[in-house]
Amino acid sequence: APVTSAEVNTNSTSSGKAWGQQCSPNCGCVLRIEAQLSECPSKTSPTIVSASYHARRVMATVHKTTGSNDDDVTTTHLKPLTTQQGASRPILTSCTCPTLHHLAQQTVDHLPGKTLAQMRNEVDMGMVGVRSSVAFRHTVLRENVLPAI
Repeated sequence: APVTSAEVNTNSTSSGKAWGQQCSPNCGCVLRIEAQLSECPSKTSPTIVSASYHARRVMATVHKTTGSNDDDVTTTHLKPLTTQQGASRPILTSCTCPTLHHLAQQTVDHLPGKTLAQMRNEVDMGMVGVRSSVAFRHTVLRENVLPAI
């Protein structure tokens, strides 16, 4: 099952790491990509030295709810299984989705040598993601004398 793209939540820390995490609605796996960053001068974007990924499946049970008397629509949703101790955490197992592993490996292979700024630009401009930035859309509309939608 393919992983749908979504806005990537990339966080960087002072320890020289950046990460992004996304859950696949198709196979229930959580993909986390971690990148080791190079040291850089304060005004430049850090470069990705190496990257790795971790994929885990969230164990879940199916819950069905039936609508009110006026509508007999049955809604199905998944509820994660959680631990019983202290702060309940979702129970994770190994992800066995070959498509997710293939996509993750291609992503990890693409990252080294790129800067965080380059990666954000790729996501914003549609090379990796499906959306362009608001500023880019506005510029294209103005340069082509098209009405704003």
